Amino acid sequence: MAERIYKNRSEYESGLTLDDREFLLDRLRSKCVTCRHFRQWDFFCKAFPNGIPDEYLSAEAQHTTKDVRQVGDTVYAEAAHLSKSL
Repeated sequence: MAERIYKNRSEYESGLTLDDREFLLDRLRSKCVTCRHFRQWDFFCKAFPNGIPDEYLSAEAQHTTKDVRQVGDTVYAEAAHLSKSL
């Protein structure tokens, strides 16, 4: 798993830090992108506050069951704005 490089959103937005997790994220296949718990600005979530494991970001695995490395019982849940019918 990539190491967390910055601690808050303002450090991220300043553009002064780099984080290679963006290159791991498969935006087309990873469930993280559509999860209500995913923090898009830093690639963390409620279950993984110190960094989402690489296999979930890269879509090698899906976080649909509890992972022994996570905090709490949170697993993938589709974001509310995506579950509404048109």
